[in-house]
Amino acid sequence: MFCVADKNHIQLVLRNLLDNAVKYTVDSGIIIVKALQQEAMIEVSIQNDFMPSDAAGWGDSRVGLGISLCNDYLARNGSLLVKEIEGSRIRYGFQLPS
Repeated sequence: MFCVADKNHIQLVLRNLLDNAVKYTVDSGIIIVKALQQEAMIEVSIQNDFMPSDAAGWGDSRVGLGISLCNDYLARNGSLLVKEIEGSRIRYGFQLPS
């Protein structure tokens, strides 16, 4: 897979999202990382099980500095960070042109 984006920006985004997933995943929980080619786009997502009472920026409505940086860096690359919560599972995803 190949995408058009600033390598350093995307590395920071991935590192931050993975760090949050590891930090906030419950014991025996799972983390799923996906990168899929969708026509002219690469779709990247990181999903994990979390406790709804976990720290700011991951399981609740507040946003930490790391997620704010992810939003900024993705915007500079023509993308946006999408957050979805379903039960005790949270998913962050974004798309980049390929």
